[in-house]
Amino acid sequence: MADRNTILNNLDIDKDDWVLEIGGGPSPFIRSDILADKFLLDNTQRASSLVVDRPLVICDAHYLPFLDGSFDYVFCSQILEHLENPQLFLREIARVGRKGYIETPNEIRERMFGWPFHKWIVDKDENGLVLRENDVEQAFGLFFHRLQWENYEFSRFCFTAHDLLNICYEWHGKPNFRFAKEGEYRLPSQKVSINVDDVKDLVLSEPYKDRLSNRIRILRKVKKGMPKKLKKILRSLFYSPSYGHRHSEDEAMNYIFSVLACPICKRKVSIKPHKEDEIVCVKCGQNYELRNGIPFMLVE
Repeated sequence: MADRNTILNNLDIDKDDWVLEIGGGPSPFIRSDILADKFLLDNTQRASSLVVDRPLVICDAHYLPFLDGSFDYVFCSQILEHLENPQLFLREIARVGRKGYIETPNEIRERMFGWPFHKWIVDKDENGLVLRENDVEQAFGLFFHRLQWENYEFSRFCFTAHDLLNICYEWHGKPNFRFAKEGEYRLPSQKVSINVDDVKDLVLSEPYKDRLSNRIRILRKVKKGMPKKLKKILRSLFYSPSYGHRHSEDEAMNYIFSVLACPICKRKVSIKPHKEDEIVCVKCGQNYELRNGIPFMLVE
């Protein structure tokens, strides 16, 4: 078993690599240079508000607005299972990047927690990712969500056994994947009857009851009220130098506009002369908005 920090510290990211992160949401990867997300304000399918602490592009993951081969590394955590067309998405990240990392919940975690808006169950074999439509029954409701929030030991277990509960897949060249054959991963039709209240009574009773339940709440309150500058200092103290530090914000902004492309025809775009809030495709003439320095490159 490995915790998430150990997994990420061993990714094949060079110190000078340009790293794109798709769907970073409220907790972007510390090494990502540029963020890409579809929803600026809608938090329906993420835990909390979008964090924008570095250059951001608003776009659809199925139609990435970047030139071919723009990035050395593409980081995608907890996004593949949300997408309507994973095949198109996987083709797109291979087009814009030369290597990358994909992380999703595995079937164990899907069955424990259950997210009704997840469209795919993701597995992995010796060749790559295996996808099938999400037909997992939501048997436990919010039980494990609450347990992770309230019980320190269980929360710690989820962190230290990250690869036991998630698919962690690094690819080079292109991500290998396939769709599962009919019945390939189907469980026996006989269902085991589980009384959630019985499980709750067991886990939250002595000796299992968490004696440190307030600890995690206090830590989260401290983190929430901590100034951004202090957060950056603390991150730097625990930051692994193995994959270097991300590029400066100015460098990243300049880089965005050197690789930004029309999501439709994939040709280079430019800012309209005398109109600093509009972006235009030099080939098809499609217009896009530039709001407060953020390119909105959505396909209508």
